[in-house]
Amino acid sequence: MKDTLIEVPFGYALKGRKKGQRNDRDYIRETTVTVAIASPDADEAPVALVWHRRGRWGDEGFQHPARDFRFFAGRLWRPVDFENGYDKPDSQIVRSEFLDAVARREDCAANLLQAGARRSWWDYETKLDGAIDLGNALIVSSSEEDAVAAEIRSKAGKLILVDGKMYGETSEPMYVVGQGRFQHNLGAEVVPLHTIHPPMDVAKHFRADQLPEVLEAIASRFSRRELDFDPENPASFVAYVPDWVEVREGFAHVLTYRHDQTPQLLAGVKRALEYLGKTLADQPIPVLLAFGELRDAAARGEPGALVADRAEVLCDALKRDAFEAKMLREEIEKFRIAPVADASALAGPKP
Repeated sequence: MKDTLIEVPFGYALKGRKKGQRNDRDYIRETTVTVAIASPDADEAPVALVWHRRGRWGDEGFQHPARDFRFFAGRLWRPVDFENGYDKPDSQIVRSEFLDAVARREDCAANLLQAGARRSWWDYETKLDGAIDLGNALIVSSSEEDAVAAEIRSKAGKLILVDGKMYGETSEPMYVVGQGRFQHNLGAEVVPLHTIHPPMDVAKHFRADQLPEVLEAIASRFSRRELDFDPENPASFVAYVPDWVEVREGFAHVLTYRHDQTPQLLAGVKRALEYLGKTLADQPIPVLLAFGELRDAAARGEPGALVADRAEVLCDALKRDAFEAKMLREEIEKFRIAPVADASALAGPKP
């Protein structure tokens, strides 16, 4: 493997004064830093996942090109794209675009190493000229040079260049079942794991190798009619799951996410206890006792299974149609069908 060395020009802010001045003023200076971007061959960074994407607005005749997730240095790397608008497919940033944007210090999507003071700032030239005029007579009290250079090196470390195209470090893609993108009120999106706000929910969040489970979760919400989904036939589900992930053979190990339903259970218990607390003074003694046991178990950080058992006792003590009981039963059911948190995930069926 070889690296691509790039000299990156940048501007940085500083504070200083000339001799005889009492107060610092703001200035800008320009310099460069050399960074290395890993540039493995295609065999060194093989394609592990393929992200198939439909058009942004559901146009039957329009879809984005598939994007390859590569596996390199123990991490996943996703294509860095230009978003070309609603009526055109996205395009991946290529080496020449990237290098040209960096060299010109352009304030654009292709400049993946943009950092520090930007030329587009209205007072950039004024502060730059001020520093140039003073030259060595400028007494610097503080400077962002080292911090900006470190930021550029950090950004370079999160990029690789493969076959002339740019890839950025990413977390594994996940399916999130929720609001449908197109004409349906329910569907699933593909999003990076690191962008999902916890807690994770077994009824909503699925790994990239769980497309059949995603389709089953969507179909189960439509009680009025049967949805005939076939994980092997994208045409049967693209209206509900417009983006889907193909896991290449031999790369199931790159999906490292292991689900833990306990945080979601605790969040549901907290909400239920807050609601119930508003009417606690009117509740019978069995409810009061069960309430206290559940509250204490959650506060002590007891294992999820014990918290679920305590929640079930409270459900039994409440009236069956009580709002809090329904809320708790839903969370208990999801907790008990969820995989054990520390169990090794099995590679599910592949699309």
